[in-house]
Amino acid sequence: MNFFLDIFDRLSLTLLETLKRFPLASLSSFLVSLIWVLLIEIDYNQTDQIVILANKVAFVLSLGIFLFPVLYLLSRSIFLKILGVTILSGYFYLLPFKIEYLDILRHIFLILALSFMFFWAPFLNTNISNKNIWEWTMKILLILLVTIILTVTLYGVFYILMFSLYELFQIEILDKRYLQFFILVLGLFSVNYFLSQMPKYICLLQLKKYTRVG
Repeated sequence: MNFFLDIFDRLSLTLLETLKRFPLASLSSFLVSLIWVLLIEIDYNQTDQIVILANKVAFVLSLGIFLFPVLYLLSRSIFLKILGVTILSGYFYLLPFKIEYLDILRHIFLILALSFMFFWAPFLNTNISNKNIWEWTMKILLILLVTIILTVTLYGVFYILMFSLYELFQIEILDKRYLQFFILVLGLFSVNYFLSQMPKYICLLQLKKYTRVG
C-alpha cells in the first residue's frame, strides 16, 4: 500500500511542478481534450455554429500546446506568456469560421516549425558549448521516444482490457470510447509527461563521460 502511495505522491508532485512551469500549455492541452471528447460524445450537426466554434477554439489551443513551451524556453518573462496569448488570439481572429483543408495543412506546418524550435530556442541568448547543445538535443529526442512508448503502452493496455471485457463478459464498448480515451491519453498524460521531463537548467547538462575498462 505504501508503494502505491509513494507513486501517487511522486506523480502529484511532478504534475504540480509541470503546471507551475507550463501552466498555459497544460491548460491548452486540457481544454483541447475536453472539447474534442465532448464533441465525440454528443450527436451534433456538422453545420451547428456552436460546434464549429468549439472546433475552432480547440484547433487554436492545440497550437498553444507547442507555442507556450517554446516561449518558456526562449525566456521565462511574463511578457512572453502575454505575447503567446496575443498570438493565439490573433490566430483565432485570422482563421475562417469554418476550417478547411488548407487551414489544417498550414496548422500542421506551424506545429512542425514550433517543434523544431524546441532544439534551439534555449540557446538563442545563451553562450553554451556544443556539448551542451548535443546533450539537450539527445535529451529531447529521448523524452519524445519514451513518451511515445508510454502512450502506446497505456492505450494498448486499455484496448486489451476492453477487448477482454467483450470476449469474457460480452460487454460491448462503443467505438467512440476508444477515440475518446486516446484523446485523453494524449492530452492529459502525454503532453504533461513530456513537459515534466524537460530539464530545468540547460546549462547544467553535461555529456556523459565513460571510463575505460581494463
